[in-house]
Formats: sequence, structure tokens, C-alpha cells
Amino acid sequence: MAADLDKGWDAVVSGRPVSEAVKLVEAGWVTGSLERSGLVSIVPPILVDREVLEGVLKDLSEDDWIDPIEAVIAAGGKVGIRSQPR
Repeated sequence: MAADLDKGWDAVVSGRPVSEAVKLVEAGWVTGSLERSGLVSIVPPILVDREVLEGVLKDLSEDDWIDPIEAVIAAGGKVGIRSQPR
């Protein structure tokens, strides 16, 4: 996976297809289901280019913190994924 960072990705994650039912909830009531075909569950390892992460973090306060992959995406970064079997 580290070689993917050398290919221009800002971060690379491992992911598995979501197999569990994912439901929408509004006001305490289940109102529907999400289509899972495009969903993955992110699992370790997660690699982020150090310079990219430092650049993203310098603009965030503790109150603004989100997970590192969301921070890279929010900054316009490219995140690759390596699929893992279920």
C-alpha cells in the first residue's frame, strides 16, 4: 500500500464491502435502508502522506477535528482504496 502513495495518492485505505444492513433513522424511527453496493467499511491499515496530513492539520482546531481520511477528502485530496475480502 505504501507504494500507492508514491503513485500520487494522498492517502490509501483498506476496505471491506459492507455486509450488514444499514438503516436510515429519523426521530427515533427506522425509515429505510441504504443501498450497500457502493459502501465499504474502512479497516487498518490507513496510510496518509505525512506532508498532506500536516498541511490538513495546520488548518484545523481541536474543535474542527474529523478523522484523517475525512480531513484529506475535505481538503480536496485523493484517497485510494485497497479491497479486502469479507
